[in-house]
Parts: sequence; C-alpha cells; structure tokens
Amino acid sequence: MINQNNKNHFCTSFFFAIFIAFFFVSIPSAVLANPSFVPESSTKSLEVEVDTVANREELFFTAPDIRKILEKGEMQVAILNSQNPPFFSLNSSHTLSGLDVDLAKTIAEQLGVKIKFNRSAQTFDEVVDLVYKKKVDMAFSKLSRTLERTKLVSFSEPYVTLKEGLLINRVSLANLTTRSMNEVEIIRNLQGKIGVIKGSSYVNFAKRRFPRADVVELESWEKVIDATIQGNVVAAYRDEFAIKKTVLSNPELSLSLQTVVILDTKDNISVALPWDSLHLAEFVSQAFETLNIQYSADTLLNGDFEFN
Repeated sequence: MINQNNKNHFCTSFFFAIFIAFFFVSIPSAVLANPSFVPESSTKSLEVEVDTVANREELFFTAPDIRKILEKGEMQVAILNSQNPPFFSLNSSHTLSGLDVDLAKTIAEQLGVKIKFNRSAQTFDEVVDLVYKKKVDMAFSKLSRTLERTKLVSFSEPYVTLKEGLLINRVSLANLTTRSMNEVEIIRNLQGKIGVIKGSSYVNFAKRRFPRADVVELESWEKVIDATIQGNVVAAYRDEFAIKKTVLSNPELSLSLQTVVILDTKDNISVALPWDSLHLAEFVSQAFETLNIQYSADTLLNGDFEFN
C-alpha cells in the first residue's frame, strides 16, 4: 500500500519527466547538435531592445532643452550671412570655416549629434532674432553679449573677450582739437558722426558711450571704413580686433586714420541660446572651460586659436 508521501513523490517525478520530454522535443535540431548555438535573430532582437531601453532612460534623465536636440539628432546653428574671418567665412572651396564654425561643430560632437547651419540672417540682430524665435538651437556669430540682447535670449560664458576701439579720421580729429581739450578728452567726449555696422551691438554701444555724437549705421564694415576715410564720419567704431586687423591688413590707412583702443571697456563674445535653454547654455559654457577656450584680440590676430 502506497503511503501519502510516496504518492506525492511519485506524482512529482511523473510530471517532471513529462516536462523534460516536452522540452527536448521542442528544441530545434541545430541546438541539440551544437549546444552553444543561439539563433541569430534572437540575439539581434535582444540587442536592439536593450539598446532602446538604455537610450530611453538616458533621454528621460536628460534636461529637456538638451533632450530636444538629442531626440532630433541634429543641432541647428545660426551664423551671419557674411564674411567675418577668422570667425566665419567661405574658403576657396566654398566651405564654411572659421573659429565659430569649429566651435559649433565641437559642441555638436560633444552632444553626439549632427550639425546644420542657418545663414538666413543678414545682420547680427537678425541672428539673435532667429534664436529668440527658436528657429535655431543656438548662434555662433561673433555675438556681443549685451543688456538689450539678454532681454531676448540667454548667453553662454564668453569665449572671446575684446575691448572697444575706434578708427578716427586724423583731419577730423585735428579740427575738433582746441586749446582747452587735448586729444584724449576729445575722444572721450567725441562729437560729430560715428560710423557703425547696421544691426550690430555697436549701435547701442555708441549711443551710450558717445551721447553727443550722431550714430550712422552702414551696411558693412567696409562701408564704415570708406566713410571714415572720406571724412563722412569722424570715426569708425567696433571691437579692437576688427580695428587692429583693418590697419594690419592695410598699413597705408595709418596715414589717414588713428587707431584708438578704449582700455576700460569689455566686449564679451558669447553663444546665444533660447531664453529657456539654461542647461544647454551651461553645457556650452562647461565645454569652453573644459577645452580651455578663451581668446583675446592678440591670440586671434596671431592665429593662435587651436583647441583640443
């Protein structure tokens, strides 16, 4: 007579034997022939599934402004539609190149996304407007960080720090000189017409620094220089890098124009980002710090702006 324990043991062994038999019947012959065999399709689907979950989790914990770029897989960057070497210009093969271009590509690489440049803006202010309207993710365009612009967009920490400068028509300056005021005082209190690039930060810089002057906006830096040489404006007003580069490229201009660098000024060149892209702005600033990116007029003039 079978006791209860033996009966339970018998039932368990019976059902286990049936399970083992079913298991081996359902295994493909390739697996029985090669115990290490794993179907290729199973491996692939497993890898894709794990990778997708990992990416989803990474995106979930990423700041929203950065996540938006990662999800697109592309970073859109505004650059002014003009030639402004060494910041941005078209080289002999009609490829966009320069410091701003290289820095933008570096940020895209750090994010692991592709890059696309938007060159629809015709003025610096239009570049800022593209960022404000969120038609691009950021702008690299030798942009000055100003009070007026920070009402519209956010800025990274500066990657170039310059001073303001003037190219003054020597004849016009001599005509302004009086016995009671020397040249330094006259420059500090400059009157007459001052030429600046239309839609640039120097429009408002000039109005604040030279309240007695008449600010004349011209389409390009070349036109500002021509107006200064011809005496149509007393001085051309821009950053020290542009001032020094103009004279170094055209030494004969020093005969008719006087170079002035205003030492107690600062023109911070930064990346513009949408006002609510605060984490992205911090990411860009941290990239600059990590790569030790900080330039002056002299380093730019020397062509010393390589980075790793």
